[in-house]
Amino acid sequence: MANVLADGPPSLEMERFSLHGQFTYVNQYAFPFRAPYGGENSLNTNAGRETSDVTMFAGVRRWQGAELWFNPEIDQGFGLAGTVGIAGFPSGEAYKIGASVPYARLPRMFVRQTIDLGGDTQKLESSINQFAGLQTSDRLVITVGKFGVPDVFDANKYIPAAAIS
Repeated sequence: MANVLADGPPSLEMERFSLHGQFTYVNQYAFPFRAPYGGENSLNTNAGRETSDVTMFAGVRRWQGAELWFNPEIDQGFGLAGTVGIAGFPSGEAYKIGASVPYARLPRMFVRQTIDLGGDTQKLESSINQFAGLQTSDRLVITVGKFGVPDVFDANKYIPAAAIS
């Protein structure tokens, strides 16, 4: 008999629901520097700001190959100098946040339909906006809803430093 407390519940071959969460806290500080000019859109020196957000990644399988994903978020905080004064955003988090009280938003809500066309079978692990299960190497994936282009087309994968040789 398996020890559910030590080993966790047994995994299902195919999940019906998925729930993941993420908390991000960013604290930034601009050290004092010589600024021969200044103004409303200039970076303030010797100033710090912080941002935080909590994101939920919830999904449900609707029918064969169909998934519904919902990613609500609660944000709070400000970027350095109100996220102005630098040619690019100093933080990928701070550009979307600009409130001293928490507020909710919905950055993603979409339906994904996958139609397997054959080929080698690949095993998928459960992850953010991804169900565990099996898929074929040849497939058609249709995604409709509110999402960002990198959510679908960014093929970059995190590679642990130990795996790089």
